[in-house]
Amino acid sequence: MTESRDITVIGAGIAGMCCALQLLRDGHRVSVLDRDGPGEGCSFGNAGLISPSTSSPLASRDVIRKAAAWMFDAESPLRVRWGYLPRALPWFWRFAKAADPDVYDNGVRALCALHAEAFTLYDSMIDTSTIIKRLGQLQVFESDASFEVARGINKVRREAGATVEELDIAALRQMVPELSPIVRHALFFPDNGHTVNPNRLVNTIADRFVAEGGTIRQGVLQDFETRDGAVSALVTDTGSEPVGTSSTIVISAGAYSQPLAKQLGDAIPLEAERGYHLELPDPGVMPRISLSAGDRKFTMTPMENGFRLAGTAEFAGREAAPDYRRSRLLFRHAREYFPGLRDTDAREWMGRRPSTPDSLPVIDRASRYGNVFYAFGHGHTGLSGSPMTGKLITDMIAGREPSIDATPFRLGRF
Repeated sequence: MTESRDITVIGAGIAGMCCALQLLRDGHRVSVLDRDGPGEGCSFGNAGLISPSTSSPLASRDVIRKAAAWMFDAESPLRVRWGYLPRALPWFWRFAKAADPDVYDNGVRALCALHAEAFTLYDSMIDTSTIIKRLGQLQVFESDASFEVARGINKVRREAGATVEELDIAALRQMVPELSPIVRHALFFPDNGHTVNPNRLVNTIADRFVAEGGTIRQGVLQDFETRDGAVSALVTDTGSEPVGTSSTIVISAGAYSQPLAKQLGDAIPLEAERGYHLELPDPGVMPRISLSAGDRKFTMTPMENGFRLAGTAEFAGREAAPDYRRSRLLFRHAREYFPGLRDTDAREWMGRRPSTPDSLPVIDRASRYGNVFYAFGHGHTGLSGSPMTGKLITDMIAGREPSIDATPFRLGRF
């Protein structure tokens, strides 16, 4: 039997709540601490995609070739603010190294394994019937070159068990008749899907967690007190909270995890990669399936509150003010695909993705303190990777053999 512990999960986003509910069901007494309510950070405004079959790191050779031209182009998928460039350079150096073909292919395999059971695990946690749609996903391409890059990645995906279908234009038009003629190629991933509301997904898990005996409270973790190789107290905005000898801490605070890990002696290359969305409540066009634009690097997802356009990558630090021109850029791109699209009463949002250079999360025990575990760094794939992350953390704390090979997600790779 699992030894029952008092466990505090730091972070109430999708990763934190998946950890918390699975730990609770494994027999522990679990509380969640976050500065905001459940799902109010990056989990609130992401693209909503759950993508076991399209799991791949961002640092491909194709992206590296284009990155230098993109970085300072305000209209490109990747933007670095000039003043932040010196701080971002070490991360980009690691990012470039992660594009090595062997490193990249291993990353594809690791993410495919992490994401493979996403739908099954969500179904085991909550009733997903009204919140997750398993309709597949489309990737659409304007250029032959971008399509050929994707076909190359698909070889590794198929080896890892993914199903990928190449669609001719007639089949694509039947699936999404509203698409403009600029699309020349399409891939269909039948085993993927999306949530109609990421925030509601997190809150549904949070409600289930509370209903089964867990607790959620608001507060800001500021520091740790340590003794004899363990965290002995959490220092929050309301004071010092002692941690018992049988207690465990799970840090799953998204982009805010990096400074917490640093206080514990672990220097993890995590960037607050800022993404934007524009949600269109009255779009005039609403395809039933989610789409990713292979050339322009953004997504279009039908949700219960509108048509959500999401994407772009901006490096400016955690606390810099949003630049909502990035949101408006998404609308200009999307209207190229759907000429009848309307932006009446559009809602803008910016969030901070917790991104590692190799696109793999950190799922491991802290190097210096035996009662601390890390579960963060999912970048663009938090909805896909969080359910298995919760399962891995639960296995690690119980001392069981992990459900999948957790080696790719260890601290030691840095």
